[in-house]
Amino acid sequence: MLRHLQFTQRTLLTRTHLELTADGLRCEQRGLRSLHEFTLPYRELLPVRVARHREYPVLPTALALFILLPFLKVVYEAATATGPAAERVAWLPLALVGALVLLLAGHALSRWQQQFIIHTGRGTVVLTDRAQDREQLRAFAEALEAHTIAFLRQQYAYVDTYLPREPQLERLRWLRTHGVITAAELEHFRQKLFGSSSSLVGPVGFSLN
Repeated sequence: MLRHLQFTQRTLLTRTHLELTADGLRCEQRGLRSLHEFTLPYRELLPVRVARHREYPVLPTALALFILLPFLKVVYEAATATGPAAERVAWLPLALVGALVLLLAGHALSRWQQQFIIHTGRGTVVLTDRAQDREQLRAFAEALEAHTIAFLRQQYAYVDTYLPREPQLERLRWLRTHGVITAAELEHFRQKLFGSSSSLVGPVGFSLN
């Protein structure tokens, strides 16, 4: 039975929704002018890992502040000027310079990254690393891995002694490599394949490839 598992994260400009479906992990990421949707099938999810990444670009931020603070001082002096000095204020150049300063400051801030990353065997899902979401995201990743292992065991951890053995053994080795079955279980299935030829112990041999 499919375990209902989902997580949604909203930020000022984005929305990310993760959900476990019958086909695998479905991811939907929406921005102001973009939409990315994809599904990672179960056989491509393992291994599931989490990581946190933070980047604080000191140089662009310092440069932005170095330009912004003197500019704000000039704007303040222009706004509070009186008499002939007020008439000499060139507001259009100030506005243009202000726009450039804001663009530079915005670029510097956009490079400040705090990411929570879910790694899978096929790709990664990048979310914003926030304290209020961190515990739930870790729990989501753990539940995702556990359900994926259970799904793969149910679907592929079987053998049929009437079918070609090597493709089935290769599949079982793949399951062992990804931690779906234990070494003892792999040996048990191997003995079933090569030590018996009269019993059905699983579904028709299915290849992951």
